[in-house]
Amino acid sequence: MACTVMGLSNGTAYTFTVTATNAIGTSPSSSPSAVVIPTVPQVLTSAMPTVTGGSKPGYVKSAIAGAWGPSPVALTYRWSRVSSHGVITPIAGANGRLYRVTNADVGYRLTVAVTGTKVGYTTVSRASAQTSVISGWRH
Repeated sequence: MACTVMGLSNGTAYTFTVTATNAIGTSPSSSPSAVVIPTVPQVLTSAMPTVTGGSKPGYVKSAIAGAWGPSPVALTYRWSRVSSHGVITPIAGANGRLYRVTNADVGYRLTVAVTGTKVGYTTVSRASAQTSVISGWRH
């Protein structure tokens, strides 16, 4: 059986014992539990990513993650196309800091989501603003 104990202090060590009570009386206390130290995951600080680079097929877009902390933070990237109706579709295999614009991107806007992870911290994702519409064919 599990239970939740409220009001504990973050980082403080606790042990617990259990007794059972019914109409006949109360049992002796159990042996103490293992030490438990509650921790509330901390949240990473993060910047909104930005995107630079040309908006025609063949050009390379760069994701600028901005400052994340506390350092070091592991960052992953996910590029997506955004239709004129606002439908966001991840681009298969586009998971690096750099993305080469393709003919399939023409008529769409692009955005990149940056996700930061660090042990003991809540994972955070931030998406860039949408780029201008990808236009034309590269000559």
